Amino acid sequence: MRLYMRRFVLLLMTVLLFSSAATGCRPPKPLTGEEPSAPLPAEVSKPGLTGADPAPSSPSPTNNPGGQDVSEPTLSPQPQLSPEPAPVLSPGVEVQKTEGQTAIGPFFGILPELAWSPDGRYLAIYGEAKGYGLWIWDRVEGKVRRLLQLVDRSGEGKTAVAFFGWRRDGGALIYAVDGVQPDGPHLGRPGVTVYATSLDGTVQHIAWLPGGPELIRGQHFNADTGWLLLHRGTDLWRLNVETGETRLLKNDLPSWDGFFSITPDPNGDMVVYPEPEPTRHGLIVLDVASGREVRVGTEKEFAFSPVWSPDGKKLAFLSAAPKGEGKDYDFQVGEDGPLPPATRLNIVDTNGKLLASWTAPYGEKVGAPVWSADGKHLAFLSAKVTPGPDGLEEVRWQRLLLASPGGSLVDLGAAQGEWLTVAGFTPDGAQVLVYRYVSSGGVTILAYGPHPNQVRVLATEAVDEPLVWWKGQLLTARLALTSSDALDTQVYLMSLDGRAVRLTGSPGWKSRFTPFGSLLAYLSADNQAPPYPITVLVRNLP
Repeated sequence: MRLYMRRFVLLLMTVLLFSSAATGCRPPKPLTGEEPSAPLPAEVSKPGLTGADPAPSSPSPTNNPGGQDVSEPTLSPQPQLSPEPAPVLSPGVEVQKTEGQTAIGPFFGILPELAWSPDGRYLAIYGEAKGYGLWIWDRVEGKVRRLLQLVDRSGEGKTAVAFFGWRRDGGALIYAVDGVQPDGPHLGRPGVTVYATSLDGTVQHIAWLPGGPELIRGQHFNADTGWLLLHRGTDLWRLNVETGETRLLKNDLPSWDGFFSITPDPNGDMVVYPEPEPTRHGLIVLDVASGREVRVGTEKEFAFSPVWSPDGKKLAFLSAAPKGEGKDYDFQVGEDGPLPPATRLNIVDTNGKLLASWTAPYGEKVGAPVWSADGKHLAFLSAKVTPGPDGLEEVRWQRLLLASPGGSLVDLGAAQGEWLTVAGFTPDGAQVLVYRYVSSGGVTILAYGPHPNQVRVLATEAVDEPLVWWKGQLLTARLALTSSDALDTQVYLMSLDGRAVRLTGSPGWKSRFTPFGSLLAYLSADNQAPPYPITVLVRNLP
């Protein structure tokens, strides 16, 4: 398969453009399986963290492959706040307000992460401006405050900050300092210190997780329950940010580059990962509360690409039959492991019981599936794989299929193009959106359903941002073809009948659409000249 067709060429250009300004890079795909929000390197080898002095550290947990509670009996149910007054940090960014819009910035190097507080009053921003840090913008006061500052003093990539999100009550942000600790009771030691910072900057120490030199590879935070999962090196940790309870679930996971990853269910109660034994090709489902492990897979086939249903009760995955003497399998070889399409699509429950299995019609292969929000359907692509003129196999997509866990399979219509991805379902679950990549630039958004062979173009010259819905309408970016800047995009609010309202008119590459109520927060990146500033913009939705 031609890997360069997997990503839209203009988006790739943007990534390259901004990575040149960054001092570090993101680790592989986060545990959530969503748009990357994993920890971002902020290299520090000596003290550089500015913030309130943390409370005395909790007793360090010990290795415990059995998943037992490793918290000391004396661990306080609720870690104490630091008695030290929070320092006043210079924001390092400016707030500019115009009619209907607020601009916060500039940020540099990495694309900031955005998160609204539960009540929508505050917007949390994790990014880089005069050091990596956390900011909150108060929509009532119209002001921005910096809560954390980590200054790079080494350039060696030994320390990172990981941002997890808001605590359930909205009174604090949860984050971690990962790697060689720049200050505090664990100064100079490798590991992870998890903190909560309140809105006035007071820091609360939650947990210390000792470890090796690796940085966090993946994370999953459930604010409703307070449980946080961290995959770091060969370790899988689980801790509760409300109580401080800490468990080392696994300490012997493989560290295969890229290919080995952990995928949690949406609640973080179960995780699935490839069998650690490289000669076996099944999947392991781990119940993080009990430590129970269940092997899933089909006999002699190579299982990969697991996708949890929204309720976490069903797991879909691809499996590839062996070819020849079994040394090769029916999938495309990618840089980090197998790529779809493959032989069949399977669904199992959390006990490993097979619920359904499909192969595509006409001898075709199955592509990676996407669940509907209610978990009643799976949409996936079929493809033909043929030898190419350069000796490599070529994937030619054929059709979009809709499967139900009860066993039915519906052909929604032809799906052909140089490269396609299933973007997801509409909010009512009646239609499926597909991104068709165009070699000349941009993607075409196709809407399939609700009946077979009902296919129409929803938008052209679009960008393959994750689907974001607001009141049943799609927030999407489209290329500004009249601009001399090839990386100039504008934001549109698009109804499913094809009507579109343009929301922006300024230059820049726009991404990370984060609505709350009547407000939309997003990023606008200036790609015209170094150091490529990035601005967080907040505006009203119509």
